[in-house]
Amino acid sequence: MGSGASKANAPKNTKRKKNDPRAQLERLVQGGNVRGVADLLSKKTELTNSPLDDKSGTRAIHIACRNGDRDMIRELMKRNCFLNQKDSKGCTALMLAAAAGHDKIVKLIVDSGADVRMKDKNDDTALEYAEKNNRPKVKELLNLYACEYTW
Repeated sequence: MGSGASKANAPKNTKRKKNDPRAQLERLVQGGNVRGVADLLSKKTELTNSPLDDKSGTRAIHIACRNGDRDMIRELMKRNCFLNQKDSKGCTALMLAAAAGHDKIVKLIVDSGADVRMKDKNDDTALEYAEKNNRPKVKELLNLYACEYTW
């Protein structure tokens, strides 16, 4: 290694190989390749709910919800993804969709079982993510769902 660094000093497991199935899934989800995700998950079903990155804890559903990719979310739900999984910061897919202002995605996943009452490591809910990111449509929608849970 010409720069003077040695392999012994390099951090372990910080970079995934290109052929790592988790890296492949991440690229497919980021690129919106629903068919590619379906093919990969049909062979490696355990990836559906696995973290794509050990440090961040991000899962495929998190990326799809943050991106507002309805078709990808439906594919992941068809494969029994867990909607209430948290990343390393305690964020759920619902929180990420709320922060991004994807009201239709919020409705889709809450109607499919995402819990509006879950909190991240800072005790913030999806509603607070919508408020902090100035997402009035999502805030209104989440307020309606929150009312349903109080009965």
